[in-house]
Amino acid sequence: MVLPTVLVAMLASILTGSAGRSEDRAAPDAESGDGVMIVTTDTTAYCRTLSTAIAAYRTLPREVIDLKAQGDGLCHKGQVQGGIARLRRALLVLEEKAPRARP
Repeated sequence: MVLPTVLVAMLASILTGSAGRSEDRAAPDAESGDGVMIVTTDTTAYCRTLSTAIAAYRTLPREVIDLKAQGDGLCHKGQVQGGIARLRRALLVLEEKAPRARP
């Protein structure tokens, strides 16, 4: 499966433990120290990207289901920052419960 560049950057930030920190917000031409471009935007499109990343997991714990529902709801109401925060937290919970092997 080929992942969109924004999704890859977002997942990289989660895997490196840097998701959600304000210093990770970068201009589109900025790069992190490891050469991965990290671009985050407070838009409904980014909400959908995060929500899609969560939905890609096979099983979701109750906490993740609740956070995703809250995040999706807030994004739908136009409260994008709050929605993104909950969706990011859901991804972090997933990563803590089912860490992926790193190459």
